Amino acid sequence: MAQVESIKMVLLTALILLGAALCEVGNDQLGAVEQSPEPAHGIENRIVTG
Repeated sequence: MAQVESIKMVLLTALILLGAALCEVGNDQLGAVEQSPEPAHGIENRIVTG
């Protein structure tokens, strides 16, 4: 059972790191959107649905 627990911890850590990386990318995209004169909602919808 110890192997299962360690595998769970590794997967959880990988998910956390992946989530943090995706948040960084998302923040960069939103930062670029904020600098443009157009409203951000259309681009956010494309990111969510696309």
